[in-house]
Amino acid sequence: MINKTIAKEYIDTLGQFPDYQISIYDNQAKEICSTSNTKKYFSNVELENFLHSQEAVLECKKETLNCVLVKIYEDNRTSCFISIAGVDNNLLPIATALKMSLEIRLKYDQIQSEEKETLTINEQLIKELVSDSIQVSKIFDLCEQSNHSMEIERKMIMLIPDDLSSIDVLANMNLYYDSKEDIVGRLGQQLIVLKDMTRAAGSEKDYIKVYLDFLIKNTSFKGKALVAYTAKTYDKVKFAYQNLTWLKKYASTHNLNGMPLFFNDYVDIYCIAAIPFDILQNLFSSYTFDEETAKEFIVTTDALIRNNYNIVRSSKELFVHKNTLMYRLTKIKNEFDIDPVNSESDRSFIKIYNYYLKQRIEGKGGSTDERN
Repeated sequence: MINKTIAKEYIDTLGQFPDYQISIYDNQAKEICSTSNTKKYFSNVELENFLHSQEAVLECKKETLNCVLVKIYEDNRTSCFISIAGVDNNLLPIATALKMSLEIRLKYDQIQSEEKETLTINEQLIKELVSDSIQVSKIFDLCEQSNHSMEIERKMIMLIPDDLSSIDVLANMNLYYDSKEDIVGRLGQQLIVLKDMTRAAGSEKDYIKVYLDFLIKNTSFKGKALVAYTAKTYDKVKFAYQNLTWLKKYASTHNLNGMPLFFNDYVDIYCIAAIPFDILQNLFSSYTFDEETAKEFIVTTDALIRNNYNIVRSSKELFVHKNTLMYRLTKIKNEFDIDPVNSESDRSFIKIYNYYLKQRIEGKGGSTDERN
């Protein structure tokens, strides 16, 4: 049976079509609601006869108007039916469109309802914390039900398994390490851990690494672990999720495979990604590299950046002799009149230009914000 609230919301959206008189009836042939201009054209007997008939659609004429009755189905059962009256000679296409749109709305509502029923309290809480419109009262209620404090500092960890079929197994495992204030639950194709940080002594990174070591040793998890800034208050969890969603995309497109990946190690790239491409293009318009040279620049500077400009480690990663790497670095110094090995500001320049070349080669010049 159709929910009365949904029926009324649906009829309200149809009020913008004054040429048609539309009513919705429940599976007892009782009128639920109708557009404001609607008159009653069918007797109770006629409505009941249609409801119990084998017909899905009935076309007829009432007074000077053409009328159509059409049944709405949910799971192959009659949920309700609609009447529509108007002067059009052929109302059937309109009635069919109304039928399809309402059935889609009912299916969507059913899926949402089933999803809500299957989510654990922790998963409902996580979903609410990262939603676009946070309902504080709902968060309080869910925290109370799950025995969690709202005001504890937590760090979001996004676990992305290599084998997505393992996520349900992980979601049902005990991932608590040293605090019952950890909030763990599935969100889409990833597992979210809101790790209680009140027990962290010393380096937060080291504390998270110890936790992830515990997780790997005690579960079957294999995949990526992305770590956000610490959310000081519950309303900052949403931004932590947005940051990790960006890092997930960035890690995928740039083949980052570290375990874990900390967002604050990539915050400079996150900020660079907010710069419109046309601004970068204007900044670097005086530098002209062919594609082969640009790719060599990217590969070389990627290795230097990852290894903090250590020539020996970078050359090993690139599988080139260190003299070859020094030759490439000298070319970069001469081309840009910079010294990234000894200058932090020059390293920033290299990182921004590296990003610009990647965007140009990948054909993303029209994008204004790669964080989305």
